[in-house]
Amino acid sequence: MTLLFSRKLTRLVAGSTLALGLILTQQSVRAVEPDAMVPPDSEFVMAARPRQLLESPFLKAQGWDILLKTVLATNDTVQTILETTGIDPFKDIESLQLASKGQGPEADFMIVVRGKLNPKKISKAVEEQGENSGAPVKKFKENGVTLWELKTPGPSIFIGFQENKAVVATNKKENLITCLTNGFQESVNSDLKTALEKVDGKEAVWAAGVITEQARKGMDRQDDLKPLADKMESWAVSFDMVDTMKFAIDLYAKDAATARALKDLTENKFLPFLKERPARGGDSEIKRRDAMMKQLKLETKGKSVSARMTVDAEMLKSLLPQ
Repeated sequence: MTLLFSRKLTRLVAGSTLALGLILTQQSVRAVEPDAMVPPDSEFVMAARPRQLLESPFLKAQGWDILLKTVLATNDTVQTILETTGIDPFKDIESLQLASKGQGPEADFMIVVRGKLNPKKISKAVEEQGENSGAPVKKFKENGVTLWELKTPGPSIFIGFQENKAVVATNKKENLITCLTNGFQESVNSDLKTALEKVDGKEAVWAAGVITEQARKGMDRQDDLKPLADKMESWAVSFDMVDTMKFAIDLYAKDAATARALKDLTENKFLPFLKERPARGGDSEIKRRDAMMKQLKLETKGKSVSARMTVDAEMLKSLLPQ
């Protein structure tokens, strides 16, 4: 089971890094301080606060909290994991963080789960799963730090604990040791630091990163985006949910002219393309799509182009299939 979990974790990290890295997205101006558990060479950072979402009045008003609890309670595999690790996802998990560099299976990543944790239970569960799956987990000490190594078809995944406050997983052992001793003393690279200035870190979910060379190559293959490829710098996105759902996307360019060009391209080509796509759901789907388009607000400010959307309960009802 450990081997299967490791494979899924590797694919999840690789997939999320690729998807979020290639999407032309970016976020707003405010500034979140780089975390001491973010490797300096990271190109992408994502964070989520599950408890903030679960306590949202909007979520509770829709009954989604009950639905989620029901889904988890009826899944035997999930219940086994939660019981053996001693984790209550509705109370114990404060935040999730993913930092990565590169894309695809070879991407370097670091996942940090903060909250009220029980290292003894979690490590024991990992070791037992390894034994049961025929892929024993190696426990060892290096530089005074206790680590667990999970073998995968690709690079090994290393796990460690910061007392009972955090569990950290990464495919770079040296990063884990640094993270669990004094933390990364060196700041993140300047491009990512600039991207992190676009979010305040208070949103339920946010992500920020740099426009990588691989992303630029992808843009180069699109005739409309090719002129902009070398002029895009960083991006940030966020999602929050209190009394409404709020989505924000910001793209940052090297100059104001590029930001205006991207906004024009979005308004005159990308959005009309989405609006004119055949609707499998007929008139009802067209109405939902038009309603959503009306909520989308695009604007440029200096070197940035932003997109905002707010969805309240009434709007959500109109967007859902009847």
